[in-house]
Amino acid sequence: MRRGVIVAAVMGLVWASGAGAAVRRGQADLDLSGTWFRQNAGAGGQDFDGLFLSAGIGYFLTDHIQVQLAGLGIWTTGIPVAPPLNEQEDTFYAFGIRGRYHFMPANPWVPYLGAQFFWGRYERDAPGTVFDAELDGILWGPLAGVRFELNRTNDLFIEYQYHLWSDDVSDVNEPNSPGWDDGHLVMIGLIHRFR
Repeated sequence: MRRGVIVAAVMGLVWASGAGAAVRRGQADLDLSGTWFRQNAGAGGQDFDGLFLSAGIGYFLTDHIQVQLAGLGIWTTGIPVAPPLNEQEDTFYAFGIRGRYHFMPANPWVPYLGAQFFWGRYERDAPGTVFDAELDGILWGPLAGVRFELNRTNDLFIEYQYHLWSDDVSDVNEPNSPGWDDGHLVMIGLIHRFR
């Protein structure tokens, strides 16, 4: 037990010795993240699970405020829109912006709050049916997370996002719309800082 505590203390000192300000004004970074997640549909729509991948390039305007250009992709295999069809495949690609406010930017652990806005394209492939679709969609909502400095140029981050959907992908009156309403996801990712 004592040996484990000593090893943990030494590892903590190694991490701490390499730690500087995790974020600072003028810093640019690249982040990559992903997760398996759940989205909810409104009345008449379809709930689904999916794979979510995201990448973004950010810049710190101040020690606290970051703006980011980002892209994301969602891939899912879902329940057919009508029996007895084969499983359908849904895809959503989007590009947009994020803004984050970082608390305690000089610490190795940096919590943050933010928001995002994306415009994208939804595609459904339902083989052998007339239910294929190509629709526009907007994904937006708040986010919160924490980033941890691994070394001088790399961070690990965990982020929660609340998704709100609008435009054709949320309109249950739109033919073949998935009727997405809202959703939640927690993702993990890596950030590379350009010093």
